[in-house]
Amino acid sequence: MSLSPLDPLTPSTSSGASLSLPEDVGTGKLPHPLTPMIGRQREATAIRTLLLRDDIRLITLTGPGGIGKSRLALQVATSLKNTFVDGITFVPLASTTDPRRVPSAIAESLGVQERRGHSLAEAVRQFLVNRPQLLLVDNFEHLLPAASHITDLLLACPRLKILVTSRARLRLGGEHLFAVPPLSLPDSDIAMSPAVLLQSEAAALFVYHARAVNPAFSLTPDNVPAIAALCQRLDGLPLAVELAAAKSRTLTPDALLPRLTQRLRLLTTDRQDVPGRLRAMRPAIDWSYDLLATRDQTLFRQVSVFSGGFTLEAAIAVANGDDDASIVDGIESLLDNSLLRHETQQDGEIRFSMLETIRAYGLEALDRAGETVRIRGLHADWCVSLAERSPLALMGSGDGREYDRLDREHNNLRAALSWTLERGETETSLRIANAIWSFWHHRGHLTEGSDWLDRALAAAVDIAPEVRVRALLGRAFLAYAQGDLQLSNIYAEESLDIYRSIDKPVGIGFSLLCLGLVAESRDQDEESIRLLNEALGLFREQRHHFFVAHLLMTIGRLAYKQGDRRDAAECYEEALALQRDLGNRMSMALTLDALGELAHVQGDQALALSRYRESLALWQELDHKWGTAEALAGIAAIAAHQGSWELAARLCGAVDALCEGVNVVLPPVARREYAKTIAAVKAGIGPDTVQAARETGRERAPDELLADVLAVEAAIVGASPPSGVLPYGRAIESMLTHREREVLDLLVEGHSNQAIADLLFISVPTVKVHVTHILSKLGLSSRSAVIAHAAQLGTR
Repeated sequence: MSLSPLDPLTPSTSSGASLSLPEDVGTGKLPHPLTPMIGRQREATAIRTLLLRDDIRLITLTGPGGIGKSRLALQVATSLKNTFVDGITFVPLASTTDPRRVPSAIAESLGVQERRGHSLAEAVRQFLVNRPQLLLVDNFEHLLPAASHITDLLLACPRLKILVTSRARLRLGGEHLFAVPPLSLPDSDIAMSPAVLLQSEAAALFVYHARAVNPAFSLTPDNVPAIAALCQRLDGLPLAVELAAAKSRTLTPDALLPRLTQRLRLLTTDRQDVPGRLRAMRPAIDWSYDLLATRDQTLFRQVSVFSGGFTLEAAIAVANGDDDASIVDGIESLLDNSLLRHETQQDGEIRFSMLETIRAYGLEALDRAGETVRIRGLHADWCVSLAERSPLALMGSGDGREYDRLDREHNNLRAALSWTLERGETETSLRIANAIWSFWHHRGHLTEGSDWLDRALAAAVDIAPEVRVRALLGRAFLAYAQGDLQLSNIYAEESLDIYRSIDKPVGIGFSLLCLGLVAESRDQDEESIRLLNEALGLFREQRHHFFVAHLLMTIGRLAYKQGDRRDAAECYEEALALQRDLGNRMSMALTLDALGELAHVQGDQALALSRYRESLALWQELDHKWGTAEALAGIAAIAAHQGSWELAARLCGAVDALCEGVNVVLPPVARREYAKTIAAVKAGIGPDTVQAARETGRERAPDELLADVLAVEAAIVGASPPSGVLPYGRAIESMLTHREREVLDLLVEGHSNQAIADLLFISVPTVKVHVTHILSKLGLSSRSAVIAHAAQLGTR
């Protein structure tokens, strides 16, 4: 078969809109749409490729009402007119209500009549038996009991191919499903020109139909953001976009956007040339909803409460009146009827979601059924369970996978917080917020997290102290991260008083930690050390190794600030060893940053860069913008030290962009060091050149940033002494921490890692970490090299 190309399509002249067809065309000829096609080139090409494969004879285009299945199928069929030499026949079934009438509808479209002694179905099979023909069977979802007729035709007619559009799959052998996706969307989070906006299929469709009803409609830089947001809110659903654009005679895009809260009332048209089910979004979804069994309708209403998607486990928790097997079957039914979508996450988790317009319909149906309060309550209970079982409830001890999981459920948590606050269920709101404020802290949702906590605390009347105090503590840490030291101190002192009154040592330790951080930022070092050491003692007593490590790192930073670099190094190394044992990447990254800064000021730029590169990799794995910025700031300082001024300035630009992107500033100490780097770079190449390089750095892609980091490494390698030679003739005493010197002594004596661990009462992984650091600091590549150089190293 030869393939006829589609006509060239451009955003301004092509259309992915849903097909406007009469209920019956009656002749079997392909109808001629009244509007051009917008986009859909990828989908059309993919479907044609499937149709031209010899091993595929039945393709079903699935998707919700208004997604554009019929229009896309027609476009594909039209492009294949020269391929199917015996013709392409269009079989419209929208007005056929009885499954028994399907054979006669197909016969009528083909022009086949019943003959004496033969049934109509037999007459159709005889007509098609040797013909290389394509049938386009449109709107099959309400006639699924008649699907066996499709199989009968395909079995009897070996040269026949059938393209079906249906909101539900036919469940036939040999059926190949093609889920029609929404139109491509603009990125509403970035500024764009009108020309860039029109690269989005949804936006191009909106503009086309807006101009059709209002010739004076103009696409300008001013209305681009609103149009982008409209397309996003409408999920790129073609029918919804068309109906919204039809309001352009009376509403500007900016005026239309807030009215989408009532989208099912708003999105209607009085066009007479389209089926009634496509004149508004509500009847379009009614059509699918009415085809569901009663139990599946109930499940559809219940899972519409989820915002941003849900797992099977979550659905079972909310639809708690049914057994698990029934819910699995119900989810399958909703998927089959295109009311749900599914996606497998990188960690293997399967998530289900609804287009927002379909979800709005589900929420209306939930309200009409009188189920809203009960189901919203179950959803809130599930959110409490989700939040409180998270390791992040223990303040930041979760790993990247846990952050990713909470990212996926963030919209559900927001919905539960909003619902419970509106209903005055403050304790439930606080339980959610208390458990996830460290997620907000580490993911950079500082303003949002502070707002939720402020609202909950303002409503916290007659709430148990042990619930309220956790919110106060969370608010203290968020205020500290935002740089509001006065507010942080107020909340931390209040939380300390309450924790002391209810005798909660861990809470006391957290409050002291926050107060110590505030004091450190205010340069009140003595006060800070006193507070932090008190907290350290409490955490050691409670055997909270994660927080022992955190306190050690903070105390080490203060020692470093006071010029005691050896004590600083010992604190950092002990902290890092604990963190590696715990496997906590975020804490490791923080400590590596501190070790990088220490190595930098001691003149060992190679070791400093090694520390920063390891921390940078961890921050990027965690998708932690603030931490990534801090590591890059350290690398920029190294570049400036090497005299790579423009490279340092580019890295500073990347730091600026990362901080601004999540509305945070570097921690106070890091911020002071960063200011020194900027000043040094300006002195090196001048403010104008620095500014230009920083602007370039703001736009650096991840691979370009990596290239900059490697360039810093190259600059250091060019200035470093040969491998195996002790840099600058420094003695071991000044190079290694106390613990590293102990490990080195035992290593040179020939002890194994296990023997060293036993002798020093530490773990084998911790020994391995110390050995790695020793090799790195001494510029050696193996344990044998250390032993061979024992005399030179002055250890024996």
